[in-house]
Amino acid sequence: MTERVKWRALIVDDSALLRRTLDALFTRAGYSVELASNGEEAFRLLCQKPVDIVLTDVVMPDVDGVELIRLTRQDPFLRRLPVIAMSGHGGATAQARQAGATACLDKPVHAELVLALACRLLGDGRVKTASIQNDATAAPARSA
Repeated sequence: MTERVKWRALIVDDSALLRRTLDALFTRAGYSVELASNGEEAFRLLCQKPVDIVLTDVVMPDVDGVELIRLTRQDPFLRRLPVIAMSGHGGATAQARQAGATACLDKPVHAELVLALACRLLGDGRVKTASIQNDATAAPARSA
């Protein structure tokens, strides 16, 4: 019997509540999760522990998500790493996309949508969705 691949995700957000929410969801889905509260901490973790995908807030203190994306795209070992950027600030996801984000979501995000998108980007068939779009009936993940 073959064991399923255990994907590794890095969740970066200055909201502890959103980090905990996504951490719990991704862990239940079988992911190994690392957490960071800003881009500087995240980049340091990326250099120490390889991951398969990054989920990052865009607007954060110190090193923000846009700069984190730029740093990953400049690094020869990280440049192909899928990065999902999330923001509740108008225009911020456009900046993230220009910096090289693989996908962008507007906050508030539905945690299940983030997981489904990550699974789709990684080619992981564990989460089945008809389409990856915001579902107004799902409960959004809250950020502080």
